[in-house]
Amino acid sequence: MPKGIHPRVNEAREFLEIAKDFKDPKEIIREALSNSWDARASKTSLRFGLAPVPGTRRRKITVEIIDNGEGMSSEPRPEIGCSEIEGFFNLGDSYKPHGSIGSKGHGTKIYYKSEGITVDTWKNSKHIHAETEVKPWDALQQGVVPTYGFDETADAGSKGTKIVVDGFQAKQNEFASLDDLIQYIRWYTVLGSFGQYFNSPRRMELEIKPLDSYSPVNIPYGFRFPDEQLDFSKGTDTTCKVYGPRTIEAATEDGRKVTVEVVGALLGESHRGIVPETYSHMGLWLCKDYIRIERNNDILEEVFGGQYYYRSTLIFANCQQFDLTANRNNVRTDQDEYDVAVESIKGFCKEIWESSFLKEYFDKKQKEDEDRKQREEEENERDRQKRVEETRKDRINRYKARAVLDGRGLIHIFWGRPHCRTGRQTRTDAKMDRAGFFSRKAIRVESPTARLSLYRLLSPREREGGAAVSRRTGE
Repeated sequence: MPKGIHPRVNEAREFLEIAKDFKDPKEIIREALSNSWDARASKTSLRFGLAPVPGTRRRKITVEIIDNGEGMSSEPRPEIGCSEIEGFFNLGDSYKPHGSIGSKGHGTKIYYKSEGITVDTWKNSKHIHAETEVKPWDALQQGVVPTYGFDETADAGSKGTKIVVDGFQAKQNEFASLDDLIQYIRWYTVLGSFGQYFNSPRRMELEIKPLDSYSPVNIPYGFRFPDEQLDFSKGTDTTCKVYGPRTIEAATEDGRKVTVEVVGALLGESHRGIVPETYSHMGLWLCKDYIRIERNNDILEEVFGGQYYYRSTLIFANCQQFDLTANRNNVRTDQDEYDVAVESIKGFCKEIWESSFLKEYFDKKQKEDEDRKQREEEENERDRQKRVEETRKDRINRYKARAVLDGRGLIHIFWGRPHCRTGRQTRTDAKMDRAGFFSRKAIRVESPTARLSLYRLLSPREREGGAAVSRRTGE
């Protein structure tokens, strides 16, 4: 019986599936900034451009990433036997030092969704130029792992890394709007880190140029809550109460340490502009490396008892023991560290929920909402009455030659056909009310000549114009 057989790994399929895991094209920004951060860069430039596709009228997206970090070398690393530049192209060969954002060796594989990758990097007085030899995305879809090559020269005067991704697979509108890019960067990347609340000294500047811009824009580093505003006399819309920051130490049953760093705030409506969208971004966020990974309001609702309350709170819970999925979009829940961290987070949220300030805030907000609703109803009623009055006037003054009249008390008299035997007619008096409508009441008229006599009461102009039989009641 054969033994010691190693299972085969379909390398091309694994590369392809990892690259496909990145659903949002903007994730190339997150991965690029994380790599620059791990390289200890203090400045990073990110530029999106369009280049012509030869032989067509189409244009393709190019992404240029430049940082002043430590760069990559070609020297083999003892622990894994491959170099940093090889690890950049390999799958699962990260082995970055402790504290790095990237650790799985998956992030740069989003670059494979392109027609080509070029890398220029400087480290240890050497310059490495590397590039793919075939179109990566086409090769992977054909079941072939794309190859690359590099050469190395001496260069003691430069530092950092430059990466160019040619023909990145995305729609142009994904990188056209500066506002959309800034919103994504400040919420989902290391540039929106809230580490300063926990004495993290690192900073990194970013210069970005979207497709629709000719010049780059600088984006400041870090996330901060608004200044506290605790005076309810100014209304709940301006309220801001910060909770924390707090570091909670815990451990699993077998003694593994779990540290949760939590900070949050109660935010009135005027302060919620710090999130992209209230309904999809307010609440509780699970984080790692002080970067928001996924929102989990189930934890918050279990403590607060309803969805209404999380719309006024924004809480970040960072735990370095969280294990993330390959695309870094979710936290794995099948680990003891996760369960311990969640219990610590619930304890923090419970303290917020039981605070007197929170209770007073929601009481006053409820009263404001009720008053606002009543004012809106009264205003709607005034608008309705105004529309009714305008309709009434319009109906009364429909004849251009007639002066503005007050229609109240105006009666229109309508006659039915004469009775077949008696010759009598039915008379209907239609009295106009305040709203400009007629209220009719039918009565019998004894004389069949009454219509003629009433007709003579009209002015000659009204008779010639065929106006309805009408008179003023004297009201």
